Amino acid sequence: AFLDSIPYLYTDIFEMPIINIIFSNINFGLIGFSVILYELSKYEFPKKSTKNKNISGFLQYFKKNSSKN
Repeated sequence: AFLDSIPYLYTDIFEMPIINIIFSNINFGLIGFSVILYELSKYEFPKKSTKNKNISGFLQYFKKNSSKN
């Protein structure tokens, strides 16, 4: 009786929406990536944007390098 129920276990595994599982993992990866970027930007940008508070630290970095040339 147990051997007859084994094929039904396999059909339950292979009938799962595999595409939905892949896309949900991609969404969780993007959420984690954006959280890491947000946590890093909290520590990076206030240090560089103390002089000009209207300009972000990323643009200030390019302004400093362009003023040297």
